[in-house]
Amino acid sequence: MAQEKGYNTYTKIDDFKCIYGLDWWKENQHKWRKIRNVWENLYTSKKNLSLNSKVDGVKMYETFFDMDVDIKTSKIEKALRPYIIE
Repeated sequence: MAQEKGYNTYTKIDDFKCIYGLDWWKENQHKWRKIRNVWENLYTSKKNLSLNSKVDGVKMYETFFDMDVDIKTSKIEKALRPYIIE
């Protein structure tokens, strides 16, 4: 659960100011879709799921940034395994 305190205003900016981020997502969307699918399978297969916040000082999401765009599902599962508390 999250709780936000304070008052923030947000203004939509033109897409051209975000071109690097948009390009990055175009290049990496397939990889992150695979990662989300592995998570979906993991969540549906386990009733209770506990995770380590870090393994060897590395946060879970950080392990995926250096992975190849064409990563195989088995490699994603292997990378997640140390973070799962059995």
